[in-house]
Amino acid sequence: MAKKVRHRLEVSGTGRFPVDMLRYDACYPASSKDVEKLCATLYGDRPPRGPWTIEVASQVTAPWALERWTSFGCKMVEKSY
Repeated sequence: MAKKVRHRLEVSGTGRFPVDMLRYDACYPASSKDVEKLCATLYGDRPPRGPWTIEVASQVTAPWALERWTSFGCKMVEKSY
């Protein structure tokens, strides 16, 4: 059985995490800590003032939609595992 390649992207930003990008790029938070960080940007009275960094992963081999992430004010670092 062939091993699936998993691509990772480290996303940094401020304010609320662009949740729709998870669907758009068919990805998901890479760890439970990343889920906690993502939720912290969405819930509460106000989004966090400081910057956050969340790692997302995907089994899909298509290129990341980096320009779309950028349109949400995010900065990205692509990682390969």
